[in-house]
Amino acid sequence: MAVTNRVASSQDGKQNGVGLSFTSLLMLFVFASTLKTLLFPAYYSTDFDVHRNWLAITHSLPLHQWYTEATSEWTLDYPPFFAYFEYLLAWPARFADPQMLVITAGPYASLATTLYQRGTVIICDLVLLGALERFFRGVVGGGWMVILLFLHPALLLIDHVHFQYNGFLLGVLVASIAMVSERRYLLGGALFAVALNLKHINLYIAPVYFVFLLRAYCFGAEVDDQRGSPVAKVSQSSWLQRFITLGSIVIAIFALSFGPFLQQLPQVFSRLFPFGRGLCHAYWAPNAWALYNIADKILCKVFKVSSSLQANMTSGLVGEQAMHLVLPQITPRVTMAVSLLAWLPGLVILWRKPSFATFVDTLLYVSLTSFQFGWHVHEKAILMSLLPIGLAALSGPQRGRLFVLLGAIGHISLFPLLFRWQEYPLNLFSFLCFHPIVYYVLKQHHGLSWKMTSLDWLLLLGVLPSMEFFCSVIHPILLAVRYPFLGLMVRSVACAIGVLYVWFLALRNVIWPEPIPPEKKYA
Repeated sequence: MAVTNRVASSQDGKQNGVGLSFTSLLMLFVFASTLKTLLFPAYYSTDFDVHRNWLAITHSLPLHQWYTEATSEWTLDYPPFFAYFEYLLAWPARFADPQMLVITAGPYASLATTLYQRGTVIICDLVLLGALERFFRGVVGGGWMVILLFLHPALLLIDHVHFQYNGFLLGVLVASIAMVSERRYLLGGALFAVALNLKHINLYIAPVYFVFLLRAYCFGAEVDDQRGSPVAKVSQSSWLQRFITLGSIVIAIFALSFGPFLQQLPQVFSRLFPFGRGLCHAYWAPNAWALYNIADKILCKVFKVSSSLQANMTSGLVGEQAMHLVLPQITPRVTMAVSLLAWLPGLVILWRKPSFATFVDTLLYVSLTSFQFGWHVHEKAILMSLLPIGLAALSGPQRGRLFVLLGAIGHISLFPLLFRWQEYPLNLFSFLCFHPIVYYVLKQHHGLSWKMTSLDWLLLLGVLPSMEFFCSVIHPILLAVRYPFLGLMVRSVACAIGVLYVWFLALRNVIWPEPIPPEKKYA
């Protein structure tokens, strides 16, 4: 992507009707905050007490005890930068309710605690809003994408009902991508190192950053997206200096993060990478291993294999090792090997053509590959793919099509997170309101080049509605007593088929990328 294509200033953006003004951004934040505030009384998951406990740990104990404290089962298992983030949030928390900062074995909740924790998520969403505005500044149609991504219902349901800080965390990642789009590579690399030290799931996409920054910044081999020619050349004597500079910045950030825990690194890493949890989460994430699990169950029926281990695999218990009776067992090393092999096409193509468009396409592909083949993947991890694909949605109709498909599939796969009947209207209403708007905006933006295939429509208007009707109506009324987890299994498998379809489309887009016209640049 050529930087010369970017609108030169915010004033130019206003003249061309591009982007959102400060007033518009403020109104968007106020509207979103009002909506999120209305959700305060809604259900929240155990993640609420997880973060409440982390506030107590970081406030009450010295650093060397943060990753050893185990009074509660909700031990600190995020990287140190997020622990520092919780430490900062804990200081104002004592004025809201000092009891929330007391370490307890069981949950603690009060009205003040609920208001404070939910309020901090809303305020921290400013990071995401600022990052999206920066990325889409000067882009035709960018204002709409800022609104759609900031109000994405998947993010709304996970952060502001179920409870997490994904908006803040993804905001740091989007800010990093925005800096890379502006060729501010050192700042982009530094922000990614910060994002990685806030949430280690970003490790999945670290190879994409490594390959691109090595080629584009250190070797000066970046390719212009429009012209296909090199952007700049770096002399042989300076590439090593650039590599050392970039590496020093990354090492310094990691030193700030892990330095205070140097004597406890084995304990810290055992918390960050708990490989004993099993292949799949209690509710199977809609990925390749969900299809693998159901294939094993079908084969068990075909060959009449019966065992208590088969029941364990679908018992809904967190931490159960998925025991396959017909198909080969899957270990963490297997998932790592499969993921690495699947990453290779994207990384090789990025190495050969280090353009920003290829960088974003590969970022999407690698994150979606990690979701497909990773170990103990949680369904919430689909957000790691939804944001990159949203950043690319305006650059071409095929990329926009991916956003429409993955957005709908990923959103409906998250419905079980809000499992009470009181929240089901929120699930359904947000889905029916949001995704038609996304489709309309992208169809208008891409004009005559916009196209959805018959298979796309079969998935969106056939498979997903049928699956939802079965899981939300037929199963609870007729089958829930005898087969309590059947609904979750059907949802997981149906959505896994859809995610696999999108994964193949993402791979195709990496291998045969669609061109990016100058008027539909990324940023």
